[in-house]
Amino acid sequence: MEPIDYASALRRSWRLLVGLGLLFGIIAALIPVSGKVAHPTWYGFPWRAITVVGSAPAGGSVLGGSVTGAQISFYATSASVEQTTASAVGIDPNVYYLRGLFSAAVVPPPPGSPKRAQSNQVRLTASGSTSGNAVDLANAWAQALDDKLTSVATDRQKGQASGSTPSTGYQVIQDAVSGVRLPSTIRTSAGQAGSRKVRGLVGLAVGLALGAAIVLLRELLDKRLRSVARAASTFDYPVVAEIPIVESADGTPEQGLVVVADPTSPAAEAYRMLRMSVLFERLAPTSIPTSAFDYLMQGGKGSSSPAIDPTELLPAPGPGARKVVLVVSPGTEPTRPQVAANLAAAYAEAGQRVIVISTADIEVGGLGEVGGNANGEIRPEDVESRLEPSSVEHLSSLKLRHFIDNSGQLVDRAPAVLDAARSLSDVVIIETLPLLAVHHAEALAHAVDVVLVVGECGSTTFDDARRSGDLLRRISAPVLGVVLTNVRLERRSLRRTLPRPEAESVAVTSTDGEATDPVDPGLSAAGAATTHFQA
Repeated sequence: MEPIDYASALRRSWRLLVGLGLLFGIIAALIPVSGKVAHPTWYGFPWRAITVVGSAPAGGSVLGGSVTGAQISFYATSASVEQTTASAVGIDPNVYYLRGLFSAAVVPPPPGSPKRAQSNQVRLTASGSTSGNAVDLANAWAQALDDKLTSVATDRQKGQASGSTPSTGYQVIQDAVSGVRLPSTIRTSAGQAGSRKVRGLVGLAVGLALGAAIVLLRELLDKRLRSVARAASTFDYPVVAEIPIVESADGTPEQGLVVVADPTSPAAEAYRMLRMSVLFERLAPTSIPTSAFDYLMQGGKGSSSPAIDPTELLPAPGPGARKVVLVVSPGTEPTRPQVAANLAAAYAEAGQRVIVISTADIEVGGLGEVGGNANGEIRPEDVESRLEPSSVEHLSSLKLRHFIDNSGQLVDRAPAVLDAARSLSDVVIIETLPLLAVHHAEALAHAVDVVLVVGECGSTTFDDARRSGDLLRRISAPVLGVVLTNVRLERRSLRRTLPRPEAESVAVTSTDGEATDPVDPGLSAAGAATTHFQA
């Protein structure tokens, strides 16, 4: 499984995390929550009525004689007593609904009572939508409690020889005669306000956790390249350059010769860094067995192959050793011809003579014209006569159709064309059609000095990247690494903060004096071809 750059994914999706966190925090703080509160004004019951109940004589702990205040409070707040009370006054006996209507509190013993004296009085507070509702509910509660205590005492005396009527000593000391309206200033208690803050924080945490889970799931399900780590792991080649995305005014990716049009931009500098990689970096090592298991899995017999340091097999290139560069990509990535054109412009910027070639003008398959370009020696003067100068100084383009009739002749005729082009320039850059669709890259792989594989963020899939890497390794192509394009720079990226001089607008002028697009038509021919090509 490919590694996931989870930290980068979270940074890219910070808006989702913050949005979900705030949404869940607000919802959690605003939703009504029941609790053991004496003034349930949340439910629209701003009136309360109080009745005081107790037992005589005071004290005792056995039903059947007298009950304590703690026992009265216990039975008063039982679900059965509350439901019986609600039914008596025509209220929905739902337990969850009733929790905010009843409150029982033991009245403390009067001053001067013995230290361990037990109180035998309880204050019953009932809430209602009107004063009369509250009074009716409080008195009905006292009566339901009397019935409950009598029932419990009767059950406990069953089977005894006593013929006396069981009595709990329970009595109503003070009936509820009027309701009191709660002031608006105390309708929300401090405890409720505190719980709102806690629930808001919990909701915020839940929202952030949910957002993080969504980001992780999206990363797991997304089968397209999004980061350097995934590009390197799926191609199984190092990433030698990250090309930032260049967006137009409407936010869409812009295809252009950024090295010429905006030479001080991060993208232009990335192409110059790519040129340095081509000049000085070692080729990507080919996978070799380094253990007995790997050796046997690759067909070895007997003992294992000794461990080999790949850097010993791949020396650093000498000055000017890499004159022919092949640019390939798994599919129809639009940035492939852009990479070839900008890399060529980076070489030309340094004063080197560059020839750009595309295989898009070669007919795929077929026999071509009879007596066409399939025969004859290809000399440097023949190639020189077919070079087409571009609007960029030191940069020319060459069409292969002048020497090759169809793509089947590439493997035989293209090396001679490239050898002639070597003698006429400092660098030759070739761009081919999709690696997984046509055989152009395979035909040219052994006629070039280095291969660059273009992977595009948001376009190239894991499967295409993996298959491309396997194919290039099977044919032992001299791959330098992966050029990852359309990379979105983070706001704190160093490349965004480097001081740059004011860039002058660059206009490329044709021979007739009219302003033209800085991208030379010869350089973008492959891009136009792949638009109509169905891989």
